[in-house]
Amino acid sequence: MMSLIQQFFESQNSKLSFVIGICAILLGLIFLLLSMIVVSKIGRKRDERLRKRYWPYIKENLAYIAIQSVTKEGSELDYNRSFRMLAQIKRRSRKVTQWVLDEIIKQKANLSGEASKTMLKVYKDLDLKNHSLRKLKSYKWNVVAQGIHELERMGQRDTFFEFYKFLNSRSPDLRMAARLGLTTLAPNPLSFLDHLKEELSEWEQMSIYNRLRNKQKDQLPDFSKHYYHEQKSVVEFCVEMTVRFNYFELIPDLIELLKTSNRRSVVINALTELEAFQALPLVKKLILNTRNSNTIIACLRYLAHIDDERCRPIIEKFFEHESVEVRMASAAAATELGLEFEFVSAELQSMISHHQNELIS
Repeated sequence: MMSLIQQFFESQNSKLSFVIGICAILLGLIFLLLSMIVVSKIGRKRDERLRKRYWPYIKENLAYIAIQSVTKEGSELDYNRSFRMLAQIKRRSRKVTQWVLDEIIKQKANLSGEASKTMLKVYKDLDLKNHSLRKLKSYKWNVVAQGIHELERMGQRDTFFEFYKFLNSRSPDLRMAARLGLTTLAPNPLSFLDHLKEELSEWEQMSIYNRLRNKQKDQLPDFSKHYYHEQKSVVEFCVEMTVRFNYFELIPDLIELLKTSNRRSVVINALTELEAFQALPLVKKLILNTRNSNTIIACLRYLAHIDDERCRPIIEKFFEHESVEVRMASAAAATELGLEFEFVSAELQSMISHHQNELIS
């Protein structure tokens, strides 16, 4: 009987110890959470005080340097005075250093000519490049991406090789930052495509195109080098860029690509835009030997665009095609060429009339 009572109290004590342990853990977590909130608030208030104290001086000295560079007033002594003030502010903390860098990047983007060059001089004199380079060693992807963005905005071309190691990052945002940084800074803007294993998103394609538009013709890459890339999105992008930048000298390469590509409609559309008449024999052969509706439609558009009435028998062949889209494309091609037919179905006549009204309007 005594042993049973002893066992009962022992089990009660073990349960009580377990409950006390759980409560202690919960209290510890609550204390830790409260501590983090307090530290965060203290940090924010500290940042607010620093910003109120230093931000006006940052803007004032940078504005003075910019105005001086434009008006040519003042002297080297004036520049040194403002520079020393910025250098002193910069040494206050990394947070303040970031504010100085952010304002320089903003001013450089908004200014031009000598004023923009002067912002770059201040950036170099303050050794802010190393501030961005240190971010590339961070374990946080957003910090690394910020560093890449800063180096890109300030045109630090000698740092592009650092971006390659982030091309296959798990973070899609960091991968995109590295790709865009290389597009801007690397000697070959599309060198990252050699390392690309994922699809090139539409957003990335648009962003890369916008950067390529800012380059001179001799700075643009040879898009044909990526016509046979394993990623279809890359092939389509490079074909599209060939058209956008009017690379007529790459027409022979596009014709060769058309012979083997499984994205033939994309290539044919590019040849149409470039008015590549030399592709006519291949397009005639292709349209008569393919069953792919998209390819046939692209070929019909090409034939209509080159405005050759000798293509009439080919266009007429697809008036009775099983696909409605193909029949509509053949009607559009006939209308664009101004061809007339004595005997056509009511459906085809309706399609031709529709396209004729579109041309008139």
